[in-house]
Amino acid sequence: MHNGIRRLLIIVGLLTLALTFIFFRKMPMAVNFWSWDIKKLSFVFMASMQAAIAMLWIGYSGELAALAAGGLNLTVMMIGLAISIFAWIGADMQYGTTLGTFCLLFALFNLLLFVWAQRIPVRDQRPIPSLVHYSFMVFIAALLGVGVALLLGWPNVFSWDLPPATSVIFGWMFIGDAFYFGYALYRGRWGLAVAPLLSFLAYDLVLIQPFINRLFTEDLPMLRQFSLTAYICVLIYSASLAIYYLFIRAETRLRVNKVPG
Repeated sequence: MHNGIRRLLIIVGLLTLALTFIFFRKMPMAVNFWSWDIKKLSFVFMASMQAAIAMLWIGYSGELAALAAGGLNLTVMMIGLAISIFAWIGADMQYGTTLGTFCLLFALFNLLLFVWAQRIPVRDQRPIPSLVHYSFMVFIAALLGVGVALLLGWPNVFSWDLPPATSVIFGWMFIGDAFYFGYALYRGRWGLAVAPLLSFLAYDLVLIQPFINRLFTEDLPMLRQFSLTAYICVLIYSASLAIYYLFIRAETRLRVNKVPG
């Protein structure tokens, strides 16, 4: 059974990579889905979120217990989105009621996934290294802070203007991600910390060049320059942390259990 799940996760992971490309290139499929916001960087950000889905790693490594964190992330995010769609932004979105209902159903699916996956024993029982532990604490605080600011519609959180619907959706994404890191931190096992680190690294790789280009090629107001600079610093730090612990440090390098034929 688990081998079949692993193969399915690999397929889903490949599909999310395709979605990453579709959103990054702002292809018609993405534009039709994200019709209320035409800004290129909003599509790049959505691409980064697609890239951050660590299904490929979970499928290849067989660390199925890591699915619990993703299930918790999406449960929180989708419940929040459903509430916001029905209460705040549904009237401004095409098919708002249908989308809100889908979010609730998807939240229920991910809640069941969370309940199932957290019962799976963690393969890699090593403790999370201290620097990763404290870094996750900082990431969680930052994700919650930015998420709440976006939900409240604060200006200059991002370096480009966000329509209200986009700001709310991105806000719930950040808050859901805080639970993603929080679950790994709570369990304290390296096998559950790998997926968040890989997710952050993929997210970083998609965003860093467009953000650096924006910082050095566009005349931004001071507050937006500051927020963008801070964002880039977080991207560089998190990418460096992931690269060191996942690919350089001998004690924590990635271990892959191949899917049997």
